[in-house]
Amino acid sequence: MFKNTINIFIEVVEQGSFSAAAKKLFMTQSAVSQQINHLEKELGYQLFNRKEYRPKLTEAGELYYQLCRNIIQDYYKREKQIREIATTTSSKIQLAITGNFEQQYFPDMLKSFISNNHVKVGTRQSTFQEGVECLLDGKVDLAFGLMNEFIRYPELESYRVLASHICFVCSEDHPLSGYDTVSIRELSDEPIVVLSPKMGKYYYEDFMEAFRKDGFLPNIIKEVDNMGDFILPIRLGEASGFSAREVLESYSGIAMINLKDTSHQALYGIAHRKDTSNHFVPLFAEELVKYFQEYK
Repeated sequence: MFKNTINIFIEVVEQGSFSAAAKKLFMTQSAVSQQINHLEKELGYQLFNRKEYRPKLTEAGELYYQLCRNIIQDYYKREKQIREIATTTSSKIQLAITGNFEQQYFPDMLKSFISNNHVKVGTRQSTFQEGVECLLDGKVDLAFGLMNEFIRYPELESYRVLASHICFVCSEDHPLSGYDTVSIRELSDEPIVVLSPKMGKYYYEDFMEAFRKDGFLPNIIKEVDNMGDFILPIRLGEASGFSAREVLESYSGIAMINLKDTSHQALYGIAHRKDTSNHFVPLFAEELVKYFQEYK
């Protein structure tokens, strides 16, 4: 009923008169007028100035018209997605995640998506590189990771989720641990541990390129294949490192210091194959982007 009333209002605006709208909608002019009068009574303000030959929108009417157009457009978009979902044989999504970041930020969003869409979501943990490979091989429907991995593959549709805050990571006993901010140039001789290319080939290449842009080659003393092995030498004071703050917020025994004057960045995203036939997949990606926009 609400959608029908909005359609009548929109037709009056776009047809320019009650009579033209009635003709378009196969209604009587009096029925159209009654619907608009009822709508104005419910809203508590006038939509049209009827003193002129043709009904002209009031200032409030103009704003309400724009609102109605947006509502209708969103309605048809969502209704189409729901219809496609209702007719699809797939009711499950397989998602590749990388670890602590998703476990910290995803649960509420996942719970809401599953409840609202009556879909099952399975997860498997992977590195950035493995997530891409699983997508390309059809082993997962969606993968969370870094945009610099996803954009290299034309087969993938990727969505930017979050621009992370890169920080210098050290032990709580490190001389810089009490600092709020440090310049990247002050860290040129710092012994560091880094995630290896096994975590993500393009992630590693871009990580090293950022150091070149910053004007020095890093003093890498260790390359590791997972976050556990990355954190341990930092906690022990054997090395320091660079990472996204959002990834490390659940770890203890470390200090995270904001970086300035650096080219380092991490753009997190989610991707799926462009040729996916599972209608839940792009819907999930869009909901995740919306979730992080509201979260920020």
